[in-house]
Amino acid sequence: MIFEKSGLPGTTVIWREICCEGPLFSEIDSDIFWKMSYTFFENEYGIVKLDYFDKTIKELLKLSEIPVNSEVVLWFEYDLFCQFNLLGACNLLLQYFRKDLNYYLICVGYNKGSSKMETLSNYSPSALATLYSTKNKLTKHDLAYAKSCWEVLARSNEEEIRQFDFGKSKKFSYLKSAINQHFERFPDANGLNKIDYKILEIVHAKPRTFKEIVRELLLW
Repeated sequence: MIFEKSGLPGTTVIWREICCEGPLFSEIDSDIFWKMSYTFFENEYGIVKLDYFDKTIKELLKLSEIPVNSEVVLWFEYDLFCQFNLLGACNLLLQYFRKDLNYYLICVGYNKGSSKMETLSNYSPSALATLYSTKNKLTKHDLAYAKSCWEVLARSNEEEIRQFDFGKSKKFSYLKSAINQHFERFPDANGLNKIDYKILEIVHAKPRTFKEIVRELLLW
């Protein structure tokens, strides 16, 4: 893994959830959430319960074994997928908040001197070590704000989501733009969202293969 090659010390915990898809529940580490999640993964992606436990729940159990006075550094990206997962991770950390731990966030996206948004895959192992020095401290208050955001999304009330201030915290600088992307997934009176209309536009323009349609959407 790229983190192992970076020379950064510590244990890597991989977040293997897709919180921007499927149902959400206010408490992450709960039987209700895990049941909802593994049922969704099984029905939508064919991932059986045992595999979900081994690759997702078992991975997150590492968080209960963090040594005293350690740092917990969250590494995420700017996009909708990562921002939803970031809120989920913060929610989980708040459930098991420890005063002896220091929490930090590294969230990549805008990079001075670059015209495109950056992802973690754009960074070399040595560059990750430099990026680590830019980490931002997360307080319990910051984690609580993330939990509030999560709870609003979990209730799935479009009007409430539109009224909530997702741009309140500078610590989560990409969250508001991600939520704006989320709005584009809400259907209109015709039952279609902005993405659906774009697919129809692509299909009607000229015959394309499935891969070509996906490519057009990714470039959109």
